[in-house]
Amino acid sequence: MMILLMRHDPVYLLLSAALLLMPTISQGAVKIEDIKTISSIRNSHFPPALVERIELDSSPFAAAWPRMPLAELEKQRHPASKQKFAAARLEESLSIMEYSRSRKSPQLSLRAAGGHYLEQTQFDHGREYNEITLGSTLAYPLLGSYESKVSGLAAAGADVNEKRLLLAASTRQELQVLRANYINYWCAAEQIKLGRAFLEHEEQIRKLAAMRTHTAHMLAADREEFMTAFAAVRRDLAVEQAVIHRSIRGMRLLTRPGMPLFRPQYPQLPIIPEDMRSWPQFQAALLENNPRLNLLRSRIEKELQLLEINQHEWLNGAVELGGYASHKDIDESRDYGVSMNINLDLPVSWRKARNAARAVRLAALKKAQAELEAESAEIIETAHDTFDHLAVYHEQVIFARQRLKASLESLREKILRSENLPGDMLEKLEQGRYDYYRIAMDYLEALRRRLQVHNRYIALLGEQDGTDRRQESGLYQSAAVISPLQEIKKRSRLKLDAVNQTFTNNHNKTGFYIWDSRQMLQKWGQEPKAFWQGLWQNEVNSLLVSLDAAQLRELTADRPSERQRTWHNFLQEAAANGLAIELLLGEPSWILPEHRPRLLLIIQQLQQFNFAGLHLDLEPNQLDEKRYGTSYLLAQLLRTVEEAAEVSRWPVSLSLHPRYLDQKRYKICLGCGLQNLELKEVALMIYTANPKRTAAIARPILARYPRLNFAVAQSVEPILSAEESYFAKGRVVFAQKMKLLQHDLPAGNFSGIYIQSYNDYNQMKP
Repeated sequence: MMILLMRHDPVYLLLSAALLLMPTISQGAVKIEDIKTISSIRNSHFPPALVERIELDSSPFAAAWPRMPLAELEKQRHPASKQKFAAARLEESLSIMEYSRSRKSPQLSLRAAGGHYLEQTQFDHGREYNEITLGSTLAYPLLGSYESKVSGLAAAGADVNEKRLLLAASTRQELQVLRANYINYWCAAEQIKLGRAFLEHEEQIRKLAAMRTHTAHMLAADREEFMTAFAAVRRDLAVEQAVIHRSIRGMRLLTRPGMPLFRPQYPQLPIIPEDMRSWPQFQAALLENNPRLNLLRSRIEKELQLLEINQHEWLNGAVELGGYASHKDIDESRDYGVSMNINLDLPVSWRKARNAARAVRLAALKKAQAELEAESAEIIETAHDTFDHLAVYHEQVIFARQRLKASLESLREKILRSENLPGDMLEKLEQGRYDYYRIAMDYLEALRRRLQVHNRYIALLGEQDGTDRRQESGLYQSAAVISPLQEIKKRSRLKLDAVNQTFTNNHNKTGFYIWDSRQMLQKWGQEPKAFWQGLWQNEVNSLLVSLDAAQLRELTADRPSERQRTWHNFLQEAAANGLAIELLLGEPSWILPEHRPRLLLIIQQLQQFNFAGLHLDLEPNQLDEKRYGTSYLLAQLLRTVEEAAEVSRWPVSLSLHPRYLDQKRYKICLGCGLQNLELKEVALMIYTANPKRTAAIARPILARYPRLNFAVAQSVEPILSAEESYFAKGRVVFAQKMKLLQHDLPAGNFSGIYIQSYNDYNQMKP
């Protein structure tokens, strides 16, 4: 009954018409793409942060790792924490806007009351009854009250637009950060390649410098200064490895935590459109597309809209339409009624309040306009720097490339001089190599800076999907930059070997297998000078040093330890005394594919130590040859050595029984495969106490594989028979026999003798 009366009430009809004709707030509309964005972000897989320690030397370009161009990496992006936060804020604003829209409609209040009453009808009489009353009021805001609700909805809509712009800005920024990390990763990987190429024959140069000092051809101070270049390069490697660590962590935050290291390619960034290469067009596009400026413009639009809506915010009012119905049980009577109220609420000084309210809105508008002006000036200044730097860094790259060409020509001249002129030209050649290395590093750094400014330029402009990514031709070719150092090494190897022969009086390398390195370190720690003098007296210039399981744990621990410092000091002192200390690893199970990763992990974890080489003593005969088959084990041994060489920053050598190089005996030509790996040397384990017999076994092998350097391992172990070991013959006889062996082997690819082992040799009689 009450509703029928209200529907026919002219006041109700007037208010309903006003409600239907009221303009909608466009900013408040919920867009489908916003909901999709929020849903996709919420449903994306975002596992917890992964903390790991990355150990690498050549890891960014290990052959077993997949290549990943920048475009492929960008496809693996997922929302990072900042983007998810922006999406959450957008979802919150959408919810607030929907709530504001629902509050804009008329407010309905319902009442219900009931009670037991005693009513006095006469002086001494009364009546008792129960009464139930139901009522409702429909209130519709007027003037300032209505404008307040409309402005709230408008503010909520504007807030949704702001959050949408913030989400777009976050997406653009994260893409820029991902590309910046990729650029740093690529540059560091190339610089690591360059450093490793420079260090490839460090051991030869170090030995040569020590021998020249020993023969008074070089002062000790000059030798230390001469070797500083290698220390500087190793420092560069440490810095670039840290860059690799930092870059991969940054990329994992924006892609997936478990993303492995990979081989990067030259970063192919979206090209800059031709019409955006002039400042006027660039500035116009920047001012139009910059998310930050669009955000500030949306705030200005919001303030203008609020200024237009809030004309009477100082005057609040409402129209209330009400009705009630009641029932009494004493006489079954029913009552009802309807009412309409118009309420106004305004301050006494309403003119002053009106002016103050408008002044507040105008001040907010001026503030937003001033903020837009200041932000525009700052962004334009930043963009101007980026625009200028793009041209500057392009010229720097051209200049650095020209310097590199000049340095290469100078280096080639020094190679020719070192091959034909006596004296200190070899030292000058090494100085030329170092100069070339430094200029090549500068060239890579110039490329990195140019790529980064290109990345910032694209980020300022914004981009569309499918943007062309043509690589800028001629700026960088990895092989062309790095190969000169490798080519120089090959061309100068004969000269280095010849000089080496001159200063050592045709005496080849002599080394020890050391399986108990704890005892060795103890002797060195007690009397360092006596330790080195003892090795020099025995004409020893190489040690193959093994580590037990406990030592491996100590040296691969995350935190620096006293044991690690001891090894660093030992290796540094050995290098200063002209001795090459190689890491000896000898677990046969590492031949098998299922155990090979353990070897590779150990090699990576020990990269921080400056060993002169890596020597593998992996003997297939210590595995079940009947189960696996010898040919299979030899194929897997070759694969293990190949992968170890790819991971190791040190030159790699191998100890091997000569029977495994017999092509007629096995289905695999192991020597052919080893010859293609550019190993430092292969040590033939020929355990016979007859130098003539040893030379007879070794000589055909050396002739069959001229591109491999071969050493010969001789035993002084007491557990072997007198036909196999020199232990019972004494040191003097052993030294005489070794000179005969050296004389009987060709000098071309025979590199020296290893003695098995150090502890047994010290127990031999004189």
